[in-house]
Amino acid sequence: MGATVPESRGSNRNISRGILELARLHKPELTLLAWYPSVWTFCLVLHKLGNPIEASDFFPVILKNYLIVALTHSTCCTMNDILDRNIDGLIPRTASRPLPSGMVTLRIAILAFIVWAATTMITTAYLQGTYSLVLWTPAWILSLLYPLGKRFISFPQLILGSACACVLIPAWVNGGGGESESEELTPMVFFIIFWIIYIDMFYATMDSEHDTAAGVGTLAVTLKPRIHLYLSLLAFLQLLCLSVLGYRTQRSALFWILGVGVWAVNNIWHISGLRIVDGDWAAGSGHTIFTRNIGLGLWLSVVEVLEFWRGGEMVF
Repeated sequence: MGATVPESRGSNRNISRGILELARLHKPELTLLAWYPSVWTFCLVLHKLGNPIEASDFFPVILKNYLIVALTHSTCCTMNDILDRNIDGLIPRTASRPLPSGMVTLRIAILAFIVWAATTMITTAYLQGTYSLVLWTPAWILSLLYPLGKRFISFPQLILGSACACVLIPAWVNGGGGESESEELTPMVFFIIFWIIYIDMFYATMDSEHDTAAGVGTLAVTLKPRIHLYLSLLAFLQLLCLSVLGYRTQRSALFWILGVGVWAVNNIWHISGLRIVDGDWAAGSGHTIFTRNIGLGLWLSVVEVLEFWRGGEMVF
């Protein structure tokens, strides 16, 4: 996997900045991808139960979920960089990360991970009760397994997608949902898995050439000759799941037009925008489309809240 990164590069040392960048606190938008599913699920369970909720109660719940997701993301990104420290040094986009660049030592990174993990669990127990530690555990385990999966399978995005889908569990239970009402949760789970795999394939195109050289498994490498076909299949599966969800929960025209319709148009826009020039991915196209999906997830979150409010289930 390449030479071990030296633990001491005094000229590059910047511990405070290094810890922040290990936790991706300089890229807060990445946390949103795992937070959106909790918003959608919380709206879903409240809609299913038909229980009106005050806006003053609704927004604190989803903001608490955001804080827990943000801490989880920081913890798992720190672990990811610890495990990938030698691979990151071989890839231009990641060579400037704190460990390969010498900004922090491995010992400091491990200590930062321990602190982030402890902070995540303490905060979760404080905000949602100790029982929530059990509810969040599947998402935590799968998130930590993701960087390991990149070494052994060519589709680690499936682990990442499953981790994000597990965020639904605490949102569903904290919203009052039980096993008897969980039928509508199934299309939501698969929608999230297909979406995360879809957007991570776009993101992975930025490093596909270097990933191949480093021996890292990724769908962007495995499926490159027919990637547009597979992305189209994933887009179709997303729309199918979203449509099944809308049908089962008897959503209004607002959801079908602004939710499903806008999602479909964006899928077409994204896939057509991923270009291969002279056998390689066009510079920046994968990252641009990845960023657009962050905005698309926010759009669907707004639509879900509007749908919830329009149905008279949210009181201001």
